[in-house]
Amino acid sequence: MSAEINAIRTVISLRTRSLWVMGIFIALTLGLGLSKFNHAMELLPIFGTVASTWALFRCKGLTTRCVMWCSTACWVAHNFWLGSIGGTLIEGSFLVMNGLNIIRFWRMQRRGIDPFKVEKEVQQQEG
Repeated sequence: MSAEINAIRTVISLRTRSLWVMGIFIALTLGLGLSKFNHAMELLPIFGTVASTWALFRCKGLTTRCVMWCSTACWVAHNFWLGSIGGTLIEGSFLVMNGLNIIRFWRMQRRGIDPFKVEKEVQQQEG
């Protein structure tokens, strides 16, 4: 169910940056996550999902990717604690690949190259 909500959230965040829509997804995450809460480690994926929701609706460019990276780190720690080998490996691979891309984008920006130029152009056309 969480994966479905996250998929819908991601698609909707491509269409709108509305605060109330973001609030609905955060409320869903908190409601569903906290209703099954049993251990403090279970707060990590809840926090990570809320952070990634905020990032998708409110952040841009490298900031979005950095917040999403932190969200992924929460999921990796939770999956490791849970003993989910597959989940840890999948999220761990996302963590490594996105971390490498963040470094690559940051270096591009330092050289004066804007890796997010297309994103900005699309947002200007829509706005």
